[in-house]
Amino acid sequence: GSPLVSVLIGAREAEGTIRECLGSLRPEIEAEFAGGAPAEVIVAAPAGDPVCGVVGREFGWARVVPVAGRPNLAELRGAALAASSGAIVAFTDAHCTVERGWIAATRRALEQADVAAGAVRNGARPTAANWAAFLFDYGAFLPPIAGGPSETLAGNNIAYRGDLLGNRLP
Repeated sequence: GSPLVSVLIGAREAEGTIRECLGSLRPEIEAEFAGGAPAEVIVAAPAGDPVCGVVGREFGWARVVPVAGRPNLAELRGAALAASSGAIVAFTDAHCTVERGWIAATRRALEQADVAAGAVRNGARPTAANWAAFLFDYGAFLPPIAGGPSETLAGNNIAYRGDLLGNRLP
């Protein structure tokens, strides 16, 4: 049958981080399968990007969706979404890692909401430029964050009920 959870990853220029990202997801996927709730991981990357080869060779449990041309991150996420079929659709980025229990916490949150999102920590090399870029993009999502309704959610740690996403066209 269809997976309960689809974890979607847009990967651009992420050869140096995709292993850590998928390494953090492996225990999550194994826990979901052990609990009887199948999960899928879909990595969308530009066709010919080294990430496609890394995922194909080293992470056989993840599916690669190569995207032609020079797709931006939104286009990559759209391609991954179009290939997904989970009742829950969770997005993260190839430069992110997840904590133990991430999928289970997402599932619990979506029992009471249509959309759930969480905190974002800086996983980049600790340089002044990286911190400046991170704080500009994600400063509002630094932990701890309050639970409950919010007007703004981080796009790299967010999940939706799949039925809200229609036929999942990119």
